Amino acid sequence: MSEQEDTSAALAHHAVTSVRHSWRSEVEIDVERKKFLAGCLGIQADVSQSIYPFKDVRLSRADVEWLLVRHEQGRGPVDWSDIGQRERVSLDLRGADLRRVNLRELPLARMVGGLNRDEWQRTTLEQRDLAGMHLERADLSGAHLEGAVLEGAYLDGATLRGAFLQSANLFRADLRNTYLRNVHFEWATLEGARLQGAYLPNAYCRVLICATPPYFSWDISLLALAPCPIFCNTSLYSLKSSIRRGWVGASPCLTIVTARLRSDSASAWLP
Repeated sequence: MSEQEDTSAALAHHAVTSVRHSWRSEVEIDVERKKFLAGCLGIQADVSQSIYPFKDVRLSRADVEWLLVRHEQGRGPVDWSDIGQRERVSLDLRGADLRRVNLRELPLARMVGGLNRDEWQRTTLEQRDLAGMHLERADLSGAHLEGAVLEGAYLDGATLRGAFLQSANLFRADLRNTYLRNVHFEWATLEGARLQGAYLPNAYCRVLICATPPYFSWDISLLALAPCPIFCNTSLYSLKSSIRRGWVGASPCLTIVTARLRSDSASAWLP
């Protein structure tokens, strides 16, 4: 290969890499940190013993970027837009500490940040708590979390403006005081999620809710789940009810209220 051809190939590779990893913003971690994270990746998860690769490990954005790049021997993060990749599993970050970390626009589709439903049903309360990923006050604006398992995850005070959570599992996740403007919840599972103080204007929801079988599907702009939903501290310029189906069944523990908010100063509070 001539010098000119070699240069052209290098430039082409750089262009492809730049596009592929356009979400990278941090300086790459040093060798010692790479060795430490690689060692963590070698830990075999054991739900019964609450052992996870990054449990109680404080991670930075630079750490997560490096883990995403080398995921599955360098294949990289899951691309949700590619239907053929939706069965892939992304990073296992159960029990990891990412409090207050800037994770804006990161490709975290199919990330594992909590137990799945089968694991949840056969574990104790303590085991469930230890598996939850810590994202309190983290910035996940614009992040891709499609299909992510965040069952029981801790997101109190997190910012998820414009985040993509389609088909995500947020069963009993702590979403108190979260900023959810323009978030995408289409087909997400939100049963039992804690939403006190959540700010939800213009959320996009076609939500799959698991109450008692069967499942119910709703096309809504704002979702509130509680035995007696209450809206307080709100300024609702235009509150338009958009309940698509009437009575949802005999379950007394689930009431669904859906509405479209046309005000930027609305918040939802659930008792």
